[in-house]
Amino acid sequence: MKRRARLRIASLATPATLAKIAAIAAIAGAFVAGATLAYFFDPDGGARRRARVRDALVRARHTAAHGLVEREHGLLNRGRGVLARFEALARPVTADDDIVVERIRSMLGHVCSHPHDVEVHARGEGRFVISGAVLHREHVTVARALSRVPGVRRLEDALVERSTDAEVIASRGSSPPSAFGKVTGPS
Repeated sequence: MKRRARLRIASLATPATLAKIAAIAAIAGAFVAGATLAYFFDPDGGARRRARVRDALVRARHTAAHGLVEREHGLLNRGRGVLARFEALARPVTADDDIVVERIRSMLGHVCSHPHDVEVHARGEGRFVISGAVLHREHVTVARALSRVPGVRRLEDALVERSTDAEVIASRGSSPPSAFGKVTGPS
């Protein structure tokens, strides 16, 4: 079947037929070119049409240039971030325990749905204890994230897991926790 179809198509593609198709294509192309020229060089509306095309091209150029600038800035910022991380790995983290406690509290807000129910205690020399109630599904995430906070050398996990938000809230007791939890100095 395919062979017959090929033979029919091949028999249609004679030099005379191809010349006729080329002539029709040339006439159609000339007609389109003439219509386009008449459309854009019409004395009544041609100037407006040319201006619209020019404006569209200028907008496209500006949009492309703006996109390139944004990509360049993004790549530069990512490069700076990678460099900063490598520099941070190379130098030891020496921060006061109070600063590290605030870093831990900040990280808690990103990884825990009830950060005010977690207490952070500084024990000195980069050692910290976290206690309080967290949801069961968040416990591992919280412990991992807090152990990676710059300045934490050792983290003791005394968190109590709860199944629901209501259980976490009920474990607070009669008074709500302070805005930043309890912070104690080295003991």
